[in-house]
Amino acid sequence: FEQEFISGLLGAHLDVLDRSWSHDLSVRFTNSNREPVAPAGFPSSTESDRFKASYVSAYDFGGTDHSLTVAADYELEGFNNVGTFNFRNEVENVGFVGQYRYDGDDFDVSASLRHDVNDLFQDATTFRVGAGYRVSDTTRLRSAIGTGVKNPTLNELFGFFDGQFIGNPDLQPEESTSWEVGIDQTFANGAVTVSLTYFNAELENEIFTAFPPPNFIATPGNRTTDSEQQGVEVALAAELGSGFSFNGAYTFLDAEENGVEEVRRPDHIASAVLNWTDPSDKASVNLAVRYNGEALDSDFTTGAFPAPVTELDAYTLVNFNVRYEVSDGLNVFGRVENLLDEDYEQVFTFVSPGISALAGFEVKF
Repeated sequence: FEQEFISGLLGAHLDVLDRSWSHDLSVRFTNSNREPVAPAGFPSSTESDRFKASYVSAYDFGGTDHSLTVAADYELEGFNNVGTFNFRNEVENVGFVGQYRYDGDDFDVSASLRHDVNDLFQDATTFRVGAGYRVSDTTRLRSAIGTGVKNPTLNELFGFFDGQFIGNPDLQPEESTSWEVGIDQTFANGAVTVSLTYFNAELENEIFTAFPPPNFIATPGNRTTDSEQQGVEVALAAELGSGFSFNGAYTFLDAEENGVEEVRRPDHIASAVLNWTDPSDKASVNLAVRYNGEALDSDFTTGAFPAPVTELDAYTLVNFNVRYEVSDGLNVFGRVENLLDEDYEQVFTFVSPGISALAGFEVKF
């Protein structure tokens, strides 16, 4: 297929009352046209667009540890299968957000609430509450709980690709509930921080791809069972001196759907990042290593339905970044991804890109 894509963003920021009250207004748009190249069959070109406007107002109560944020956003999405149905489908959503924060010396808490008014799906209200308590100068306990809702995309609802994919207009939104508890411990006068977190999440109405008989054409659906994910994450952040710093993390994940291990969810994930910044902040170098453990995936190459399960090999990626300030307001940068040219798959039979490099510049005025 061939795809044309254009997007834009325009924003404005205003501070009043000695910068204690901030206002942010933004407008963004995206247009995308996709045209498959096929020798026969029904045309399956698509046209999609998105427009979003948002306003955020945050007030910091001067001389206190309290802050309040309110926000509203409007989003309009459009989708059309050109040459097949030639009918534009739209979904409109208006969201309202409120958030309160208290950042005390020993205790902090935050609470946020969001309400979405949607013209295609049932209105939804979600929330998140988090709190932390400093037991001592070096130890902090924390916890959080929240809910979320994700609506199906217009392609999942109304998409069509001749003989290969049919959308499902009866899809329902995914709903999730998650919570976590953790502890942060500092060492060496705050230069080193070790964090331990246990997390748990449950997903209802998960959207997946089915292949119903007799034609076995891909179509999305909602699962009738819940997806449950839980695990432990260990993180390390250290200031090494002379401009060097280190960040590392390891996650053990147990992800199951109706008691069966979920695909593309590795049990083990780890990362390590070494940073260097010169004292004048004119140059910085970053070396990142990311490990992705073995995972299961579906093997659709056999032609069997349901598809048998296969194994994705573990892989390690190395990325390198560099930035240098040539003059005031002018920065040059370079990045090399997959530095060791690792041959790996994130999805079975889809080979990921090999080594790649890019360079550019940034101007501020």
